Amino acid sequence: MHPHEAQNRGTKLMTTISGRRKEATAVVRMKKEREIWL
Repeated sequence: MHPHEAQNRGTKLMTTISGRRKEATAVVRMKKEREIWL
């Protein structure tokens, strides 16, 4: 495996992790807003 291939794999992993974190924070935010409205 070439070093740049490993780098690409690492960046993809990081983007998926950050994307999941953004989704999680959005869900938490929605839940908080729902609690306020209820």
